[in-house]
Amino acid sequence: ISARASRTPDAPAVIEYGPQGRQALWTHGEIYAAACSFARHLLENLNIASGSRVVISAPNSGRWIVACLGSHLAGMTVVPLDTEYSEHERANIISFVEPSAVVCSATLAGRFGEKIPVIELENIAAAENSAVLEARPLAEDQPFSIVFTSGSTDTPKGGMLSERNFLHNVNMLRTFGKLISPADRML
Repeated sequence: ISARASRTPDAPAVIEYGPQGRQALWTHGEIYAAACSFARHLLENLNIASGSRVVISAPNSGRWIVACLGSHLAGMTVVPLDTEYSEHERANIISFVEPSAVVCSATLAGRFGEKIPVIELENIAAAENSAVLEARPLAEDQPFSIVFTSGSTDTPKGGMLSERNFLHNVNMLRTFGKLISPADRML
C-alpha cells in the first residue's frame, strides 16, 4: 500500500457511490496518509497497544478502509462487525473479542457502551500528507482479522484469518497475471 501510494499518489483507490451517484473519491496517497494518521491516533492518542483488537461496524466507505488499514498498520487485529447484528449478537461478539476500540458510524455509537473508546467513522478524514508510520508487525499467533459469520441456525461464529491467508489471496491473483489490471474496478 505504501509502495502504491508513493508510485501513484493521485490515482483513484476508492470511489464511493450513493443514491445521487459518485459521492467521494479517495486517491492512493489520501488513503495511505489517512491510514497512517489513524494508526498514530490509535497508538498515541488512545494509547492502544499493538496486538489489540479493533471492531469496525460501519457502512462500506473509504473511511472504513482507512480504519481497517490504519488498524493493521498499528499492528492490531481488525474485527469487521455487521451493522445489522442484534443487540444480543453484538454483545456476545464484543464480550468474546474484547476490543480496545470500536469504529462505527455516529448512528451506532451508543450501541457499544462507555467502557470501550468509540471512534465515529465520520470523524476520519482524507489526508494528503501525513508522516509515514512504520508498520508494526503482527505477532506470529495474532490473527490479522476475525470475521464473524452467522449460520442459518445459530449465533455468529468467528473465523480467525492470518496475515498469511490474506497474502495468499493476493499472491494467487498476481499469479494469474492479467486477471486484474490497473483499469479494472472492483466492487
